[in-house]
Amino acid sequence: MNRDVVLLTVDSWRADTTHLLTNLPERLPNRSEVICAGAATNWVFPAILSSSYYPHAYDKAGDLRSDISSLPRLLSDVGFNTAGFVACNPYVSKWDNHFDTFWNGGIASDSEQWYSNAIERWLSRGYRTAFLKKRVSAEKVAQRASAWYAQQDGPKFLWMHLMEPHLPYYPGIRKASDIGLLDSYRSILNYQRYGDETPADDMAVQRELYNKTIERFDEYIPNLLEFVDEDAITVAVADHGEEFDHGHYDHERLYDECVRVPLFWKNVPDLASTDTVRQIDLAPAIISGLNIDVPDDWDGQRPKSLDTQPAMMVTPQPNAGLLHTGIRTEDRKLIKSFDRESGQLVQSEFYDLESDPDEKNNIYDQDINEQMEDQLDEFVSEHESALSIDAATGLESNVVESRLQDLGYK
Repeated sequence: MNRDVVLLTVDSWRADTTHLLTNLPERLPNRSEVICAGAATNWVFPAILSSSYYPHAYDKAGDLRSDISSLPRLLSDVGFNTAGFVACNPYVSKWDNHFDTFWNGGIASDSEQWYSNAIERWLSRGYRTAFLKKRVSAEKVAQRASAWYAQQDGPKFLWMHLMEPHLPYYPGIRKASDIGLLDSYRSILNYQRYGDETPADDMAVQRELYNKTIERFDEYIPNLLEFVDEDAITVAVADHGEEFDHGHYDHERLYDECVRVPLFWKNVPDLASTDTVRQIDLAPAIISGLNIDVPDDWDGQRPKSLDTQPAMMVTPQPNAGLLHTGIRTEDRKLIKSFDRESGQLVQSEFYDLESDPDEKNNIYDQDINEQMEDQLDEFVSEHESALSIDAATGLESNVVESRLQDLGYK
């Protein structure tokens, strides 16, 4: 019960990049994969921090309900000191009062702006683009987290969230030089200008820059984990992946490149029970190692095979006006997409992941699994409120818009 708990989450980290890592596997030798509860930060952190699908955790304004049972509060109730250190992401500001200490890269929930004027804002953005630097690096997160960790007596729950792989893909001048600086700058500017219509050559460079950001965050792993006690329950996982291969470049849909992500861990026996873990089952696995019972209002359970306990998914795609829902077993996936305004079914997709792991051949009209369809239909019925929940962060909308643009969300 006295062991510390350390949760390291990495934004937009794809499952097919683990071969680029050297430091993380050395420190967390056990690995598997996670199936996310959604495809973007705002829709998955209820699963990570409160073992809940977001329609159960959010009110209609998109704010956290006051009565949810979260992992940090649960551990605080049994004597843990709790802290969250985030490399600047507005979508997780709503969790600040669930921690004793919370730092989000300078974002304060009652602060209306980061800059004193528009000139300062654009100079800051220009500087970071020129030097390919993230607004808050993993190094800064590590500095604050390690200082807090050293100051605490008694058991600790530490959450760190990194933004290195998130758009824009800024791996630093040194790593971008391996690709070519002119090609890197051109691809960044063209992607910002053209989005999904970005020329293929530029998107190939974007993919290379993305991979360099994975190498970049791995370089910070010693600083992020060297201060953690050896017997601590330690988990490193993505919040979601990143989409490159289905004609849309972002993280808003339920293909495996967005929802199948890496998981590295140490001292979490329950995670050894299956090769693929549902995201909502991570928190139950963590507290089981502390002999704490899973709260009744959590959607997750102790991990089991996906064939026994399928992964359910729900995520909006706001600009397209769609709500995507899905169910995934070890080798099958069903996705149903709905119009957010009318609630009408727009598209159904079914994939045989064993023969079609890249999800290119929709066989819904040829070979649908009726049991999976019934399970998904029941899940959709139980989470119908997702159609009306706003994509809010708990901040004023004009402030959010500016911050999201500054961080590369829009």
